[in-house]
Amino acid sequence: LAAYHRIAFVRNPLDRFLAGVHEGGSWRAKDLTSNLLAIRHAAALLRGFPHSCRSCHLITQSYLLSGTDAHGIPLDFDFIGRAENFESDWLAMGERLGVNLTSSPVRWENPSGSASTKARIREAVYAEEEEVLCSVCSVYLQDYACFGYEVPPPCCQGRCSLYG
Repeated sequence: LAAYHRIAFVRNPLDRFLAGVHEGGSWRAKDLTSNLLAIRHAAALLRGFPHSCRSCHLITQSYLLSGTDAHGIPLDFDFIGRAENFESDWLAMGERLGVNLTSSPVRWENPSGSASTKARIREAVYAEEEEVLCSVCSVYLQDYACFGYEVPPPCCQGRCSLYG
């Protein structure tokens, strides 16, 4: 494996959680109330992780990247980029590894709904769903810290203790 470069791309923990709410499905563009109900339900399940909810798609990215090879040797990454900055991080990765990359070969868009619908949902969660944010922080705080994402305000203000 020494001849290979090990790279990974991570994403904002809240965005990752929201993508998992409708894994394989899509958001209802005109029904914010139904979307928020689905998010609250998923957050309630998330609060039980890993004891009563063992869903693999809820595992933290830092946990996934802290694995070992078949001999028990920890994986070491040459580059960890962010999905939100995929194009620029892809080019930076090439530069760091000494590989001439002109642009990303990946052209992918999550089919769960339009970007504007997802932005509205994300804004609503930040504005109205403190308990959801606290649930996400309780499980994904490692990811916020390890990958340098900004932690949602309620998570740093002592208010999450209200939700168990």
